Amino acid sequence: MNEVSPVSLPPPRESYLTFMVGGECYCLPFLRVAEVRTLRNSAPVLAAPAFEHGFVMLHGRSIPLVDLRVRFGSAAHFNSETRIVVAWISRARRPDTSIALMVDRVENLVPIDSATVDTASCAGFRIAEGFIRGIASLNGTATALLDLEELIDPTIEQLQQR
Repeated sequence: MNEVSPVSLPPPRESYLTFMVGGECYCLPFLRVAEVRTLRNSAPVLAAPAFEHGFVMLHGRSIPLVDLRVRFGSAAHFNSETRIVVAWISRARRPDTSIALMVDRVENLVPIDSATVDTASCAGFRIAEGFIRGIASLNGTATALLDLEELIDPTIEQLQQR
């Protein structure tokens, strides 16, 4: 009887949307991205954290708009390349939660092998390590994989529940 040798499968590849914030490259799993849009009017929120720019409307729903530059400790900056990335967040209590992220510019859709993601070190990025799931190297550029769940501030969750 012939023995079947185990097949070596390539590491899983997932598509990621890359974007720039404050001169650094970040990415999100593309399957979590609902929409990319230009910067439009947003409804401001009183007594919200400084990084919460307000709310945007998407298909009849109010979604909190987070300015990632401010969230990561930089000054706000808007120009013609500024984009809004609307993404879904996995939350046990509210599985339908979405968030709109204001980014400096959207770059590309790229495949990333999970085996190439360094989850141990977030050195070199100016933001708190708690916002990053890992670092991937794309064409020699360090790219941080954002942890969407960690970006959500308790204040934003409270506003969404209203």
